[in-house]
Amino acid sequence: MKDLMDENCILKTDIAILRQEICTMKNDNLEKENKYLKYIKIVREINAELEKSVKLNEEMLTKTAFQYQQELNDLKAENARLNSKLMKGKESKERLEADIEPYQSRLAAAISKHNESVKTERNLKLALERTQDVSEQVKISSDISEVKDENEFLTEQLSKMQIKFNTLKDKFQKTRDTLRKKSLALETVQNNLSQTQQQIKEMKEMYQNAEAKVSKSTGKWNYVEKRTCQLQRENLRLEKQLEGVHQKEHHEEIVINIQRGFIESGRKDLLLEEKNKQLMNEYNHLKESLFQCEKKKKERVVVLRQLQQEVADSLKKLTMLESPLEGTSCHINLDETQASEKKLFQVESQPEEKNEELRKLSVLVSSLEYNVNQIRKKNHELEEEATGYKKLLEMTINMLSVFGNEDFGCHGDLKTDQLKMDILIKKLNRSLMILRHRRKLYLQNKQAQYEKQLEQLNKDHMASLNKKKLTLKDVERKFSKMETAYEEVTTELEEYKEDFAVALKANNSMLKKLTNSIGRNRKYIAKMPIRIPTSNPQTSNNCENSLTEMEPDCVEQIIRETKRSMLPKFIN
Repeated sequence: MKDLMDENCILKTDIAILRQEICTMKNDNLEKENKYLKYIKIVREINAELEKSVKLNEEMLTKTAFQYQQELNDLKAENARLNSKLMKGKESKERLEADIEPYQSRLAAAISKHNESVKTERNLKLALERTQDVSEQVKISSDISEVKDENEFLTEQLSKMQIKFNTLKDKFQKTRDTLRKKSLALETVQNNLSQTQQQIKEMKEMYQNAEAKVSKSTGKWNYVEKRTCQLQRENLRLEKQLEGVHQKEHHEEIVINIQRGFIESGRKDLLLEEKNKQLMNEYNHLKESLFQCEKKKKERVVVLRQLQQEVADSLKKLTMLESPLEGTSCHINLDETQASEKKLFQVESQPEEKNEELRKLSVLVSSLEYNVNQIRKKNHELEEEATGYKKLLEMTINMLSVFGNEDFGCHGDLKTDQLKMDILIKKLNRSLMILRHRRKLYLQNKQAQYEKQLEQLNKDHMASLNKKKLTLKDVERKFSKMETAYEEVTTELEEYKEDFAVALKANNSMLKKLTNSIGRNRKYIAKMPIRIPTSNPQTSNNCENSLTEMEPDCVEQIIRETKRSMLPKFIN
């Protein structure tokens, strides 16, 4: 016995040590659970913030893309409008060129006429030198007057040409102003395009930053997974250590639970037996009352039949009695019949009330029978549970006999707590895997959408750049053509100017010679007061001045025309 007592003390001390270890393990597990829960909350908050940032980036991208599309549409509309204006300017320029062409032809005709007049003057000079007659001088004077008239006509035409050139100057200035405005608008368009390109670059940088953040978050998730794996390993190790303790505790808990179950089942059986007794007593009482009611009902039926027979007999007697002498007996019989009818009414009213009571009693009896059946079923179930508990008791007794008589006083909450922890960790791992998979799919879809949008924007930008390059090449070609045409026009104008100056010099010299010859010939003419028309220096000077003024104006106008013709082509 002493050995057994010593062994029991040793076992109790071991059990106390194990309990302390279990308590420490519980505390460690609780601390770890709290840490894991806090860490999971932090991770969820980070994930929510990342999702919010991704949503905000998506909204910003959609807004910027919509703005860029609107700006591109506006720019396209402005380009179309400017192109239409440029086409109108080109058409107006072509009209002006068409208007200038007849004036050039007129100038050429005037120059040819002037050359013819110079030739005629030379011929007249020769004729004057050959002939010194008065009649010939008169003809010469008439020819000189005609030449002067022609010169005046040419000066008028030149003044008209100046007016028309001034009007054309004004038109060219207006077109130049419009072209300046259009060039400014094109500069603004180019600036907007450069800004859009910069914004696209910024969006790419933002997208790269978002990808970097996502990669960081994935790294954090991987770290969390590693930590969870480590914790699971630690939990498995702790489970292996606690399995022995839990096995010992489990048997004692089963015994205690079975004993408690027997006690509770015994109490329930006693309560149910008492209830069954009460219900059986009520049932018997109700049966007796029903039996009595049935007896009374039968008796009343018999009484009713008797009264009905009496009434029938009395009616027969009334029919039989017809003489007045028998009036007293009839009166008596009528009184008897009225009393019997009253009794019948009372008897009929009493069974109706009793029938209602019987109905109520039958309803109560049916409900009591239903309750009795349910109680019997419950008793049967409790008996089955009691048999199961008895079997479990036998099994535990056998197990205890196998393991020996040992005191197991450890608590059984650790295993349940550990199972709960395992279930929570598994759920968290599943939720983490699902969230990671969804996040990957979401990021892949968004990345594909962003790449498509960027590709479309790049394609549109490259197409616009290619179009602009082609237009620039066309403009350069046209500009080279215009330069060649401008050089040709300038050479032609210089030639015309030189020819016109030579013609003017020849005309002036011829006029001077004619005046000198006429002055010499006056000596020989005494009778005829011939008025020799002298050349007006004002007209000649006006002609010279007008021509000298016209020359730089024409050159400037031609330069402006070439510039204005080149600018719209360059813009297109």
